[in-house]
Amino acid sequence: MEFGDTLARLRKSAGRTAAGLAQAIGVEPDMVAQIERGEYRTPERRLVLDLARALDLNDAQTDELLWSANHLPYRSRNGDAEETHRVAIFVDHENVYIALQDLVRSLPPDAQPLARRRIEPATLALQIRSAAEEIGWVKAALAVADWERLPAGQVKEYLKLRYQVDYNLTGRNNADLKLSDAIRNVLEDDEYDDVDTYVLVTGDGGYLTVLETLLRRQKRVYVWGVHGATNQLLARNATDVAWIDDMLGLADSIRSEESVEADSFPGPADDRDPPVGNDVSRLEALAIHLTRYLQARSWSFITFVRFLGFLDETGVFGQTREEQLAWLSHAKETAVIREEIVDDPTDSTRIARRFYLNHRHPMVERAWTIRNRVGEIVPQGGRGLAFGVVVDRLINDSQIRLSDVQAKNWLTWFSDAGFLQADQVPHFRKEGITVTLLRQTPGAWGEPNRADGESDQDRLIRAGEFSVVRLADFLDRHPHFAWMALSQLLNRMAGTVGPGALPAMAMTRQDAKLAIALAQEREYLTVEQIPNLKTGGTTTVARLNREEPRVIELLSLRDTLIRRLASMLVNRPTVSRTVFQSAVSDVLHGSFEDAGAWIDLLVSEGIFLLDPGHENSSGSLRTDQQDLIVSRVLFRANPLSFEATNDGLGIGGRGLGVTS
Repeated sequence: MEFGDTLARLRKSAGRTAAGLAQAIGVEPDMVAQIERGEYRTPERRLVLDLARALDLNDAQTDELLWSANHLPYRSRNGDAEETHRVAIFVDHENVYIALQDLVRSLPPDAQPLARRRIEPATLALQIRSAAEEIGWVKAALAVADWERLPAGQVKEYLKLRYQVDYNLTGRNNADLKLSDAIRNVLEDDEYDDVDTYVLVTGDGGYLTVLETLLRRQKRVYVWGVHGATNQLLARNATDVAWIDDMLGLADSIRSEESVEADSFPGPADDRDPPVGNDVSRLEALAIHLTRYLQARSWSFITFVRFLGFLDETGVFGQTREEQLAWLSHAKETAVIREEIVDDPTDSTRIARRFYLNHRHPMVERAWTIRNRVGEIVPQGGRGLAFGVVVDRLINDSQIRLSDVQAKNWLTWFSDAGFLQADQVPHFRKEGITVTLLRQTPGAWGEPNRADGESDQDRLIRAGEFSVVRLADFLDRHPHFAWMALSQLLNRMAGTVGPGALPAMAMTRQDAKLAIALAQEREYLTVEQIPNLKTGGTTTVARLNREEPRVIELLSLRDTLIRRLASMLVNRPTVSRTVFQSAVSDVLHGSFEDAGAWIDLLVSEGIFLLDPGHENSSGSLRTDQQDLIVSRVLFRANPLSFEATNDGLGIGGRGLGVTS
């Protein structure tokens, strides 16, 4: 009872009620009364200090309260200055936690177990609050995340330390909006009028606007982020910046020489890659918007007046002219934009300003690479591709190296900027669950994206390989009509016959002949003249070289796709084409478009049956097990599994479609 009695005496001498004191420190209304009656366990040191600050105790009284709770006396690192500050903490937990995980994964394997223990949510939440308490009295603390998506129990660690928590929306990153609103609420609330220090625990540049608002209101703003994942402008404009990984003791083991250099914020003359944050920066957005704007008009540069019009149209640098000009200056300072001063062609007494996008700048190159990769993954038509599938492909792409949160932020930006359309649809298996499907916005990507930038030669190579499957199908179905194989092959490639002939698979007869010639050159098949006993002349026939390794690969792939669809049809009559196409590309490590090309091939061959769906639907697939080829693949003894013998869609990494 010693602590309860001491607290009650000091509270009464300060003229405070138990309920009022509880409200001041943000706990349950009856908690202080329970402590004073001895019905509550001895509080932790942090709560005792909060009580002391709320009662405005002097140093001697604070030490007395600490002693009564069996804690050592309070000694401030910063002396009396600490007592003068009131602090509000705002934690974008998902942003920081995922950035820390990415850092840990960059460590040598033997160092990772210790590092993972250091970034556990309990340690993270405690370290943030402890560091804030060294600044002053923590009067408000809020943590936001998609807690249901994160490992179980993380939200409890913040609740234990008397943070308030809020939930982010699943699949979309709106934590910056929630926290920005909360910051403004604290800023305008009379109860928090004495809060002079705001701690933003995040690396997201989406807080720039609220940071500027706080600075204009003469507030101190601390930004605590993670090395290599914190927006430069956010860190530069803050009153002070600190690194969470340093606080947790990860700095020595994680920060390589390269990341140390990146933290120095290189100027425009520096050729090193700029630090990359989790959000889509305004300069990256500028690179994508401006490139599209110039390409649509076949311009190599843009004048100052037109550039201002472009900024008004896209809103990429804000809505006010002052903000736009400030960002334009920053773009020039970082060499993302290059300016040229020339004589005005319409008036020799005046000058003209021309602006060029620096396509060789690392930030511009990265932004455009991500844009192209998203364009390759997300389909142009049909129902679209699941948000989670697109995220997985982006984070597994070794060229762009995006983290989970970065990939989500980029997709959210593309959707908000009008490049992608996002639709919520019911999950095809789980009742009551919805899935976000993404597809390209028509016209937003300029010229139609080709999944692999195919040239005419590449398309002929693909058609030549597909001719192998077509020829094998015909010979299997009509072994006594081999003399007709070549003419039938030409007809099928030209799209003029076949049970499932598709316009997308059609090509000119001349191109079909070129593709067959290419397949012959690669020894996939042999075209030769044989005597025609009926006419006395000769007939041109095609024979398949079934011993050639690539022919074996292609036919094995055909069989694999048949088995895959059959396995998905065990408990249902049809499978959505989009679902099957995603499954094929995921299992076989190929692109979505290449998987679609193979499906089109097998539909045109009558191996797969495509049932048209409703408007804007890609339709559904099924097989006819009475078909000769399907039945042979599914029911022959001990079939050789393509998946068991190959790593992906082709031996030696040659892939699903075109080979060189």
